[in-house]
Amino acid sequence: MGTSVSEYLALDHERLDVLFELATLRTEKVDPDAYGKFRQGLLRHIGIEEKILIPALQPILNDESKAILARIRSDHSAIVALLVPEPVPPVIAALRDILSKHNDLEETHGGFYEL
Repeated sequence: MGTSVSEYLALDHERLDVLFELATLRTEKVDPDAYGKFRQGLLRHIGIEEKILIPALQPILNDESKAILARIRSDHSAIVALLVPEPVPPVIAALRDILSKHNDLEETHGGFYEL
């Protein structure tokens, strides 16, 4: 039996979390190879959600789900903007903060992936 879309995306979050932690293990300097893989993977992940998942779900969303979607899309914009500059400590801290809340919006019971 294959993996569902929600399972695939949740597993991808786990993979990206590992890469992010590897990239930021040393507080004084980000590991450029791990960060590059994290950045590339996260942009791909956001692309899947924005170009495939969100358009497929939009016709069936209720008002509550639309509000969650608006927050998710806002987070996506902020995340992408933070992936542009050099990954200095304030950028890493902002990414960590947004991603922890963002992943919960998507993965928890009643979250976006459940749709």
